[in-house]
Amino acid sequence: MKILTRDVLTRLPLAQAVLTTWPWRADDAFLEELFDQHRGRCYAKDLRFPDLVRLVHDVLAGAAPSAHQRFTQARGTGELPTTIQAA
Repeated sequence: MKILTRDVLTRLPLAQAVLTTWPWRADDAFLEELFDQHRGRCYAKDLRFPDLVRLVHDVLAGAAPSAHQRFTQARGTGELPTTIQAA
């Protein structure tokens, strides 16, 4: 099930604004610090948290119809250095 569709975003200007501006706010340093503060026992080996956030952002912003399709595409281009299951 897709949580935010393009139709919903057109009716929610604030949500659309957040998704549009998020890449400029979410630089790698900010996301790495956020991950370090809240990671608990998790760790990053091959897939960095900022890269995962960008892939998920693409799906939420409507650039891909599903996370699985976006992750599959990213595997093919080398953006996703690990398995889809790991992501």
